[in-house]
Amino acid sequence: MTKSKKHSDNERVPLTFDSIGAEEKEAAIKVLETGFYTMGKEVGAFEELFAAFTGAQHCVMVNSGSSANLLLVASYLHGLNREGLLSPGDEVLVPALLWPTTLWPIVQLGLKPVLVDVSPETMSIDINDARSKLSAKTKAIFLIHVLGIPANMEAM
Repeated sequence: MTKSKKHSDNERVPLTFDSIGAEEKEAAIKVLETGFYTMGKEVGAFEELFAAFTGAQHCVMVNSGSSANLLLVASYLHGLNREGLLSPGDEVLVPALLWPTTLWPIVQLGLKPVLVDVSPETMSIDINDARSKLSAKTKAIFLIHVLGIPANMEAM
């Protein structure tokens, strides 16, 4: 991987930089030449490595964050034994600043999104507004880490 250079205190830091080196380019070409972009042996090998790294029994890679969000919400509805942690009609707190790909799986699977104001510091759920939106039907909070700014997980 290409290493980024250290910037001095008065130098502007670029919004982006080239983070793809020769090793990554060669690996990408190797995958492209197989014709299996999403379900090839490299993906399977990475799933095994990632499962071991996280201590999980299994790991499933998906094609996008949108698919990951849908899979996440569906897994909480249906669970491994069809006894999910969520049921249709349950409320899920979501930040008012979000992407459709966060909101749509909640709606699509019959849950009720409850919009919560965001904190200017984290651009994620404001803890005080979240407390005011809690009800007996609230069963989950969908946190989003916006633009690389971590949500306040401790407060949640």
